[in-house]
Amino acid sequence: MVVIFSASGDAFSVQHTSRILGPIIHWLLPGLPQEKADVIILCIRKCAHAVEFGVLALLLWRAVVKPSRTNKPTWRWADARVAFLVTCVYAVSDELHQRFVATRQGAVRDVLFDIAGAASALLLLWFFGFGAWRRVQRDEQNAEGAG
Repeated sequence: MVVIFSASGDAFSVQHTSRILGPIIHWLLPGLPQEKADVIILCIRKCAHAVEFGVLALLLWRAVVKPSRTNKPTWRWADARVAFLVTCVYAVSDELHQRFVATRQGAVRDVLFDIAGAASALLLLWFFGFGAWRRVQRDEQNAEGAG
């Protein structure tokens, strides 16, 4: 949360990050019109929103579940719900914080990207860590063992 809070300040505003991302994009894609480079920068920035809040949701889930070497984590939707709701509240507070930074603006759209990132990360954790993916792997292993 401290990292997200610090990234919501002036240093990571669009004016500052575009100075870094713009030259990299033009180096990778020489001759790209500036309008298209701006769209790519916007996509990178919005994906960063989703990723950072996805990571926050996973860290909060882990804090709620408290797994250890002897205590393997189990999936409970209630734990995921707590992690998701705390992430959502923090996403709103992050955008409110940005309203007080001169070079930033708070946007509902960004909260939606944050929430989408949190939900996606938790669903991916369930699917690959506890859900359907694990069942498919177990079924394949059982089929190999039987044959």
